[in-house]
Amino acid sequence: TGIDFNHEDFKNEDGSTRVLYYWDHSLPFDAALTPTKYGYGQQWDSTHINAGTCLSLDNNAHGTTVSGAGSGNGRAADKHAGAAPNSDIIIVETNFSLANWTLTVADAVDFIFSMADTLGKPAVVNASVGDYLGSHNQKSPLILS
Repeated sequence: TGIDFNHEDFKNEDGSTRVLYYWDHSLPFDAALTPTKYGYGQQWDSTHINAGTCLSLDNNAHGTTVSGAGSGNGRAADKHAGAAPNSDIIIVETNFSLANWTLTVADAVDFIFSMADTLGKPAVVNASVGDYLGSHNQKSPLILS
């Protein structure tokens, strides 16, 4: 569901964002903002976020909560830091209504690792998304991987 990048736990000491990239699958194609490789959604970088021109924001707190557990630095309450409080953050806001939704999740993972590679940084992905479709017998390749 994205992230509330205005939350203090996702800011540096100087008030700038720790969110390096934000790709929102729920927004329509925009020639200037849609990642060419994928052809859908809109993407911003930290420059846009710091300038206040990023149009996306977590609308139900799920993404913000999950991001806090992973990357929150505890600045908001001076406690409750996440597992990697000094990490940079790349967010992808999914859209469950897209055709072939599961393929968009694969695109999101590819996007995150591609951006991290560009920056020369390692990446860890928490894909806190899912559905109740597919195998329920513990033999699915997705379950075994």
